[in-house]
Amino acid sequence: MPVKSKKKRITGEERRSAIANLLDTCGGAIYGFALRLCSDPDLAEDLVQESFSQGYRKWSKLRDEANPSLWLHAIVVRSYLRREGTQSGVAKTLRPQRDLLTFGDDEGGPPSTGNGSINKAAFRKKALKTLGKAVRELPHELRIPLLLRDVTGYSLAEVSTMLGIKESSVRTRLHRARNLIFWSVADTLPQKKTPPTRHARREWKDLLRAKHDSLDKDRAFSFAKGESCARCQGVFDAMDYVHELCRDFVSDKLPATTGQAVLLDLAGDI
Repeated sequence: MPVKSKKKRITGEERRSAIANLLDTCGGAIYGFALRLCSDPDLAEDLVQESFSQGYRKWSKLRDEANPSLWLHAIVVRSYLRREGTQSGVAKTLRPQRDLLTFGDDEGGPPSTGNGSINKAAFRKKALKTLGKAVRELPHELRIPLLLRDVTGYSLAEVSTMLGIKESSVRTRLHRARNLIFWSVADTLPQKKTPPTRHARREWKDLLRAKHDSLDKDRAFSFAKGESCARCQGVFDAMDYVHELCRDFVSDKLPATTGQAVLLDLAGDI
């Protein structure tokens, strides 16, 4: 019978050094995540400080030593949900999912990403601001998977582990969140007049699901021969644009006072 190897016990000084290194390498990303999670700079700083403090105290419970930032993100999520209780955001101002499925035929066509102006700094800044507002208005059960997967870049399996829910549930919530934020950003894009889609509703839903799956895995999506139509392509190109905008949210500069507070806690051997 094989003997399980015991996890090496590390000293307090080694833990302090490990946490200090993490503060340098991913403190900004953790803070950016916390800020978009709660939309409150003061609370975000508290969540960051709590995550690193817990990380120090409970270092022995770290399962994946190769990816400790995942653990710290999970602590932020748990701390936030504990503070918020059962409260969640509202999405009343966002378009319902059915508009994405039907392309909104009365709205003149899908958004166009072929205009070079959308990549100019001023335009992109406006789109990021719109995206931030849309994300804030999501209920937290949709906002958290979106932030963890599309902004921070964790896999569905990792998000499932962090949230303690099935991977299929993560996928459902993530796809719903993407659909909800899509039109908020798409409204800032120029529209391209195109003929109505030739796909039946069921066919379009299958294509949309396949597109989401490709985004889930960071893989390029390609239509099968004869599947593509101008409206499908327009919507999917816009989905890629929104997905890229999400990645621009990855990190923020960690406030100096927060970093100092964490280091003071470590110096005091929490």
